[in-house]
Amino acid sequence: MKRQPDIFDVRVCVTAQHREMLDQALEIFSMKPDYDLNLMRQPDIGDFHTRFEESSKLSDSKPSILMFAPSCLPATGAEATVNAKLALAMHTAGWKIDVITRWPRNQYYPSGTGGVWAALSDVVHSVRAGVTSSESGIRLDMVLSFFRVGYLVPDNMWVRQAVRLGRRLCRSNNYDVILSRALPSAAHLPALYCSREFAIPWIANWNDPEFCPPPYTLGKSRVLNFFKRRLLERVSVSADWQTFPCERLRRYVASLLSVAINGKSSVIPHVLLPGLSHVAPDGACRKTFRLVHAGGCEQPRDPYPFLLGVKRFITKCGVAGSISVTFIGNQSAGFEELVQRLGLTDVVKTMGPMAYEDVQRLTRDCDVLVIIEAPCREGIFFPSKFVDYVQTGNPILAVSPATGTLADVLLAHGGGIAVDCGSADAIAHALARMHTEWARGTLHETYGSDRLAGLFDQERVLKMYLEIIGRLGESR
Repeated sequence: MKRQPDIFDVRVCVTAQHREMLDQALEIFSMKPDYDLNLMRQPDIGDFHTRFEESSKLSDSKPSILMFAPSCLPATGAEATVNAKLALAMHTAGWKIDVITRWPRNQYYPSGTGGVWAALSDVVHSVRAGVTSSESGIRLDMVLSFFRVGYLVPDNMWVRQAVRLGRRLCRSNNYDVILSRALPSAAHLPALYCSREFAIPWIANWNDPEFCPPPYTLGKSRVLNFFKRRLLERVSVSADWQTFPCERLRRYVASLLSVAINGKSSVIPHVLLPGLSHVAPDGACRKTFRLVHAGGCEQPRDPYPFLLGVKRFITKCGVAGSISVTFIGNQSAGFEELVQRLGLTDVVKTMGPMAYEDVQRLTRDCDVLVIIEAPCREGIFFPSKFVDYVQTGNPILAVSPATGTLADVLLAHGGGIAVDCGSADAIAHALARMHTEWARGTLHETYGSDRLAGLFDQERVLKMYLEIIGRLGESR
């Protein structure tokens, strides 16, 4: 049961009424009880209550963490944001944490290290990797770094520098565990080397798989794909534990491997930041039913079925002039032409990329938040945007694969509606249901995503990590 922390929360309490027999059994099965009441040592009832209360207190352990996350602060993309949120949750809980990240890197929206991220300024260490704009220069850097780190990945230059810094930090700090956060998968390499050299337990995380299912592609380079698969196998063998944000992703990655990971992997969801949580009131008094999609909607995500569903909803329900749809971030080529062709220019507007906190403020002040996923056969992903939406408490419309993670969550717990990303009619029907509740003033009562907050609560997520860290510490 303890090997399935995502399913069971196990605590072992012993009374020790047969001390010698108990100790023999514990030794044979290599067990360590969480609570040892030791009743027969002192049969005084007052002493029993005292020892029970002391044993029942939850551990206030504050572990020391070294995290390798090439994407972190500044929070310039979804991967960086989800890693920064976890680091901030650990830091504000009193955990000792050092984060080794990369700079510069791809920037999808304006960077920022102030505001909610200011508390991390002293714990995030940026490694400046050599950057060259030419394709031949990138290839040369990869080949030269290959002879030093043993793997051919685009971030080998960063890996070399991150290993050096990681070694210095490991020599001066007594870390309880090393975390590595992918993507990119290069995050795992410095963790692998430092874990092996300093005998520190290592937890490897995959927010996204290195090899995505269609309609995503594996990439053009067979050589690069060979080394990526080699790295994936090495991580699965060498890491003490692996974590995934959802069960479908865990099963998918396991299917790619020649080694079994079920015995040393678990699901830990993305974390919610309490300071950003906000539940907006129902908007029946508003004249406009407002929908917002935060983040880019580029290939292989297809906005056409959603926009067509919006068009059919407007036509069927006669709500032209009282609905608005806002897209924040970079959109696919031809997006504006598609909007014009569907006659939605008065309904749909776009806004450029915005900083994370600005997006959070804007998404609070709307009625429905939209997620558009790629039309995969199975939705194995768990977009971090979903938890960002839950922080607002607003209802969520997940335009996603009919079989997938978001459909699982919303069907089991509520908080919105999941519809097939390929069915414009299903999208129009879902919009009609939400609009009806909005008009009645019961939208949040019926579909509010605040009911999902407990799934991603900071205390719950950190408790999952504590369970794993404690188990790895005992096994070392």
